Amino acid sequence: MAVSLIVSHDFTGDTAVGTDLGTADTGQVWSTRTGSWRRLSGTARGTNDGDITTINPGSVNHSTYVSIPALGAGQYWGAIGRYKSPTDFVMAQVDPDGSVKVVNVSAGGFATLGSAVAGTMPATGGQLGLLCETRVSSGFTGQYFEAYVNGVLVAGPFETGSQGATVGTEIGLRHGATGAQTMPFDNFRGYRLDAATSISAGANQTVTPGSTVTLTGSPAGGVWTQDSGTAVTLSAPVTSSTSTMVTFVSSNTSTTSSLDRIFRYTV
Repeated sequence: MAVSLIVSHDFTGDTAVGTDLGTADTGQVWSTRTGSWRRLSGTARGTNDGDITTINPGSVNHSTYVSIPALGAGQYWGAIGRYKSPTDFVMAQVDPDGSVKVVNVSAGGFATLGSAVAGTMPATGGQLGLLCETRVSSGFTGQYFEAYVNGVLVAGPFETGSQGATVGTEIGLRHGATGAQTMPFDNFRGYRLDAATSISAGANQTVTPGSTVTLTGSPAGGVWTQDSGTAVTLSAPVTSSTSTMVTFVSSNTSTTSSLDRIFRYTV
């Protein structure tokens, strides 16, 4: 599945306590949902245990990534991916011992999906990620979650029907420590999950020697190249709204081997 960066914030420029995190580098505005947030020394910091701040990525299916420093006693880091309200959201959480889990918060109750995976986050810190996707199929309709540490899947996948027909779409951070401003989040990224593009190079063709052969690939905008067989000269591409076409002249010979050519269409 392809991804596109839609939210990015490195939290540069200090702000006063209670002024929230301001505007992301990609233009979206943060909203304090509980407690108080600020930017300090190039990081995002909450004030109280359970403080939440979110941002709207403009996407239902997305992944959230944030960098955290060395782990500390009493600190619980949360990367939120399905925020509806302070009592209804889903997050990837790192516990003080480095355990990572996906937590579903519903009506204020915290429930771990599956179980916590011990010792996954290094003591020196790293990148925490949560993938969230709404899936509709004959076998399952509901929410799909995966938790990542430094780009590696560590918890999940999990499937759940939580949040009903209307799911939370905002992403964000949860500060889980009693010490004010002791947990610096950094390098916040949100990615949209794009459906994989279906690429077609057309069906195999049997052609007459000396004839003009047409190759049609979709979607439009791709590049035709020859992988094997006697080399031919491809024409300049002709592109429509749905496809890209090239032609070549087949060898003027009746030997089968000289006509066996493979072409590739890359988008």
